Amino acid sequence: MSDEKETPYIEPDSWVGGVPLFIMNHGMEDLVDDIREHGCWVFMNDDDDEPVQMFPQVFYLLAEERVSIKTTQGNVQTNSLKYQPRLFKVVANLVGNAIHTVSEGSVGLEDIEQEAYFTLPSIPYSLINDIDDFFREIYRIHGTESIVILTYEPSYKDTDNPSDGWGILVPDQTNTAASCDYEPDSVVDDMPDDRDVRLVGTAHSHPGMQAFCSGADARDQAHNDGIHITFGWKKGSLQTEFYIELQMGGGSFVMEPKDVFTELPDPIENDKVAEWTKKVKKGTTAGKASLGSGQGYGSGGNWWSDPNRYKNLPKDCPTPDKVTLVASPMLTQKELKACPVCDADLHEREIETAKCLRCQCFLMWAEFKTLEDIIAHRQKWGMPTHELDVDKYPGPWKSIWIWEEKESKTPGKVVDDVYEFYKGRSETQGTTYAAGGSSKK
Repeated sequence: MSDEKETPYIEPDSWVGGVPLFIMNHGMEDLVDDIREHGCWVFMNDDDDEPVQMFPQVFYLLAEERVSIKTTQGNVQTNSLKYQPRLFKVVANLVGNAIHTVSEGSVGLEDIEQEAYFTLPSIPYSLINDIDDFFREIYRIHGTESIVILTYEPSYKDTDNPSDGWGILVPDQTNTAASCDYEPDSVVDDMPDDRDVRLVGTAHSHPGMQAFCSGADARDQAHNDGIHITFGWKKGSLQTEFYIELQMGGGSFVMEPKDVFTELPDPIENDKVAEWTKKVKKGTTAGKASLGSGQGYGSGGNWWSDPNRYKNLPKDCPTPDKVTLVASPMLTQKELKACPVCDADLHEREIETAKCLRCQCFLMWAEFKTLEDIIAHRQKWGMPTHELDVDKYPGPWKSIWIWEEKESKTPGKVVDDVYEFYKGRSETQGTTYAAGGSSKK
């Protein structure tokens, strides 16, 4: 019996600019050597009946790169291994053989941004109201959070009323004022046998506080693809706020209610109240509001449709929905009570984790000196840092801008500077915006 290895038959998985690309799956550790020794087989034309053997001197390889990560906590330093997918270029010629990672922009591929789209029909607001009523009733009875599982029936998608396919299932759950412990399998018996009903997400409550995704929520949702909605309301308030994330393939994407719900809440249908509202007018703030002035905007109103929702930002400053914005007021953690960008009253959890969950800006207290300080602090709380830590998480992410408030040389005045940080850069670039105009750095 011969011990000779059978000659492998290898075809490229794809082509990049006329160069073959191979995907190195698990168990294919000899792939590069096999291609160098035996070449690969390709169909030169669409109408060819037989492939042709070729020995590429240059080809691309999609594989995982092993990276050593060093972390330091206090006086203790630890090393860990991280695996991340990378594109490699393999060169094999008379002189030698080499495998190296492909640098940005050297392949000629089209650029793409990380993004996500919610593709199911909008959730009817009548269902959102029913869920809200359920959450508030549970809070009235038990003083706890609660959770429901969102469902959708795909057969409705091509009908005249596709939103009618939405529904909920209530799992068995034992909750506290700050957590939900539920059994997903308990809803199996509630699912109809004669219809195709899919589990597509969750909704849970944060009674007595603003809507946000806590560290525990993020961990629970990390491997549960779907739409996840947090309902929040301040104590004694009838106005419910929503924080929505679309979880897909290990990534989370913040969505706005207008992109997920059929409609936003209708105005109060009460003739007496309607008559009272005619006595109230919206005023304007005299002069420019400074960072952290705090007008309690988060206490009600339809914030998402308000064109002035980022009202404190200086002229031409990009907004948090366009860039990763870090606001740096001259306030300590204890002094910071309202978001410096949108004026929403900050919940204790938002202050602790250094991020406003209403407008999604990061908060650089006076105690923080660099972005690394925010990153380290959020890591301590188990919160995501990928938008800020561009060295550890290459992205692609949005550009990072820091809006910094500082004392002016003129007594009693404040200067606002906006610095743009490009991906992977630590130095400031771009334009500095100051009170009364802007100047190039």
